[in-house]
Amino acid sequence: MPIKIPVPGADLTIGSQELFGYRTGYRKMPSDVVIIGGGYIGVEVASVLGSIGIKATIVEMLPRILAGWDSSIVSKIEEKLRSKGVEILTNSKVVGIKVEGGQKVVEFERPDGSKGYVTGSEVIMAVGRKPYVEGLDRLGIVEKGHVEVDSSMKTKAPNIYAAGDVLGKYMLYHAAVKESVVAAWNMLHGKPIYEVNFNSIPMTIFTEPEAAMVGLSEDAAKARGINYVTVSYPLEDDAYAQIMGVREGWVKLIIERESQRIIGGVVYGEAASMIINEIALAVAVNARVKDIALLAHQHPTIFESIDRAAIRFSL
Repeated sequence: MPIKIPVPGADLTIGSQELFGYRTGYRKMPSDVVIIGGGYIGVEVASVLGSIGIKATIVEMLPRILAGWDSSIVSKIEEKLRSKGVEILTNSKVVGIKVEGGQKVVEFERPDGSKGYVTGSEVIMAVGRKPYVEGLDRLGIVEKGHVEVDSSMKTKAPNIYAAGDVLGKYMLYHAAVKESVVAAWNMLHGKPIYEVNFNSIPMTIFTEPEAAMVGLSEDAAKARGINYVTVSYPLEDDAYAQIMGVREGWVKLIIERESQRIIGGVVYGEAASMIINEIALAVAVNARVKDIALLAHQHPTIFESIDRAAIRFSL
């Protein structure tokens, strides 16, 4: 369920569902908007609105938007958003919302304690979602606001499985579908046989162009003390990208140096949401970089960029 931060005036905001949903009572086009939250939902909303000429301002309490995403992608998305007229206010914690002169005013606080204000005809709350676990406490399966499961989707309680947003893991449609399938198969077998590899679930930001990632980021690999190396390939050199005129972006693979396994990937540019799936498969099956480098992707397709990146690894 969508989160609304507990500040005065939070009830004055709408969510992405009201803005884009078909079966809602919201039927107006705002002239300018303030978006609270710089996660992937807030960024996607800002990208869409900016593309159609609506002034959008993102207010994010953290030092950067898109926390947890590859910094090179964040920089490019920030650049693209600003080119569409989107203003990005980071280190800005929202403390209240009010109406003045027909406009909605969002008050925020900076780390030094100073206050700031930004106005818009509409305020969109996009700070994320939280698991809806009401009534599940009695089963003894809720921990820290979410249902705890193992990789087979089995909870601590006998014969109870769970899937989807209640897990609080990857709150994405494709993740929920796969978790549900694995849970159903294991229930039908009467014991846990199949597992979900959470590390291989890809994520995409549907901006223009798209951005996607899977597995470990560079920051995560560093935090775990993994000796890794990255290789990348610019789409400006890709035949398909040249033909279609979408040459902006790159494919980057994150490789564990000793084992030469692909442990993560980042894609920015045309068809990132499709390219990332093959990298996700490589992560899932512990493929080595040479396995990908030796694949003969059909020419001319943008998937050639994957083996072109892999072949840059010094075997």
